[in-house]
Amino acid sequence: LNAHRHDYWTCLISLGAPRVLTVDHTPVLMEHGDLIVFGTQLHGVPAMPDIQGGRISVVIFFYPDRDNLERRWLTVLDKQSPEGHGDHDCVDGDCGVGGDDVFAEEISALSNAVQPGGERRAGWRKTNAELYGERPPLPTDRSAVVFTAGCGRSELRSLLWAAAQHNVATVWDLRPPEKVRELMRSGSVAAHFGIDEVRDACRGRLRYRSWPLGTHRAGGLARHLHGTEEGACLLWRLHHVALEEVVMILGEAECWHDDDLRMAVASALTASGVRVLHVDISRGSSIEEHPADFDLPQ
Repeated sequence: LNAHRHDYWTCLISLGAPRVLTVDHTPVLMEHGDLIVFGTQLHGVPAMPDIQGGRISVVIFFYPDRDNLERRWLTVLDKQSPEGHGDHDCVDGDCGVGGDDVFAEEISALSNAVQPGGERRAGWRKTNAELYGERPPLPTDRSAVVFTAGCGRSELRSLLWAAAQHNVATVWDLRPPEKVRELMRSGSVAAHFGIDEVRDACRGRLRYRSWPLGTHRAGGLARHLHGTEEGACLLWRLHHVALEEVVMILGEAECWHDDDLRMAVASALTASGVRVLHVDISRGSSIEEHPADFDLPQ
């Protein structure tokens, strides 16, 4: 199975012949009945011709709670030498490191499969640590421009018209699904501004990307944006993409002063050197630039 990744976490149970599972290029020997839990890391099962027995995986996909959310960016196992191995690195005290040659056949197949220390092939996919750790400095001269817009009770066509007026290429919907449902139940947001409805409306007109920010699992908006690797990655990506194309962030309220999501993201982007322009689709797409000295409400 070629290396791939998911947007959710994985609980995997291996049944049958021993096989190697790689997680961010780190090999993990899975025997019959072994269970492993990992996050959004790159993972796969390399070919092992020396192993002839059959095997199946029982896989459960899930989203983590907020206590585990930050760990989805980490590699499952750190590189370690046998000398540095301790009981705390084992599960039930048995991981095969430094022990008898009980798994000689499997270890031989492992060596043939993953070739530890070998040169990485051209085009080899990056690990999470490499993928999200590579964030070179970006220009701070306000050459990147990001628009923001909210939903509320306006017509959906007003949002599309504003995006077309400002040559927006991609809409980044940062609204958490649970918050959208709550606002729709209260009547603060019209039903046509549901996440699926906005995605369908953008099809053929705009690129649409959903990146929920401020979810309950992540501990709320402030912690998700400023206290996690995902929040830092989101801000960097928005800045980076805005250097190449016109981007619009989609928030919750028509007026940005009433929208904690738009205020928080706009303030963070402005601090990093992005020019942020708020669009009010309820008032003929009027524009207001985000103040550089704006103080977020407590």
